Amino acid sequence: MINPLEYQFTNTLKNYGYDVIVNGLDQVRILLKEYEEGTSITEYKYMLFRNGLIKQGDIINIFDDNWIVLHEDISINDVYTKVIIRRLKFSINFNFMGDVQSIPSAIDEGTYRLDEGQYLTLPEGRIILHMQENDVSKQIANTQRFLIMGNSWKVVQKTNAEHGIYKIYADIDIFNENDDRENEIADRWQYETKDNFTIAINNVVDSALPLDSTLQLDVTVTNNGEIVTVPLTYTSSNTSVLTVDNSGLVTCIGVGTANIRVAVTKDVTVFDTITLSVEEVIEDNFTIEIIGEGTIQMSTSKDYVANILNNGVLIEGKSVVWTVSDSRLKLSNITGTSCTVTADVGDYSYGTYTLTATLSDDENIFVEKTIEVTTW
Repeated sequence: MINPLEYQFTNTLKNYGYDVIVNGLDQVRILLKEYEEGTSITEYKYMLFRNGLIKQGDIINIFDDNWIVLHEDISINDVYTKVIIRRLKFSINFNFMGDVQSIPSAIDEGTYRLDEGQYLTLPEGRIILHMQENDVSKQIANTQRFLIMGNSWKVVQKTNAEHGIYKIYADIDIFNENDDRENEIADRWQYETKDNFTIAINNVVDSALPLDSTLQLDVTVTNNGEIVTVPLTYTSSNTSVLTVDNSGLVTCIGVGTANIRVAVTKDVTVFDTITLSVEEVIEDNFTIEIIGEGTIQMSTSKDYVANILNNGVLIEGKSVVWTVSDSRLKLSNITGTSCTVTADVGDYSYGTYTLTATLSDDENIFVEKTIEVTTW
């Protein structure tokens, strides 16, 4: 004959139950019920499941939260077991001589729940941890320190009167120089070397970068004096001027000035900055003009100067090659930017001639000047 309770529980479990993970290993289907009817208490709930699948002290993962089984009630009609579970809302780091283990825990402070509707007031500066009894928690000893809720604590008593569950009594303590307060790990720097990063951008950029060019940043990071390779974070103060990728390659995309900051990802307070300017590239446009008179009387000389310009601006540092269209004009006093032209009187060399100045490093750039040689 079918047990009516068994039939009802099976159907309810199938239609309204949840699949949960027990102790990180086994999947079990359970039912949840509010701890007090008509209320929603986030710290405690009733949990129902088939007999023999879960025991006191087991940790149940429900919707990514860990809960611990506080009480194992007698099974109901040999069909299911009903227990009270409590949410383990804290993960406390215990440091076992350099081996840091994170233990899911519940914490009582101020008042401590003894039983349903019964509470005990705790002394000021004392808390009670509730956690699973396992190989890790068994290592916790009296005087062991831990950090949680912005304070330092020291274990004063440890009990396991309730099978599978440890109660850890702890009093408030003081911080010491070896505590990692940011990550809440007591005595961390007693067993580990504390990071001491430095960072430097090695690039030396004395002039503006051309638009559309790139620059690969050369960065050195040390930790406690030794060069190390660690993840870095690159940022630009103005991404309309400079962008930078995760490898430190800077791209000039706009005219202006911006800062590139590179920081140690693990500790962004350690950083270095380089300021870069970007200018639009102006293509070279060299021209030459010859300064001097357009006529020379036979048997006389005239001086000529070549002005070299780039985009209409007179420049220095370049030179020209001087030539004439006929050897009856003689060149002398030749420099890279000037010469003297003499009209040879010997063969009556009057007429029209051409003086040419050609850019020394580009024969395609030249200028011609017409010179008329006249008689006396």
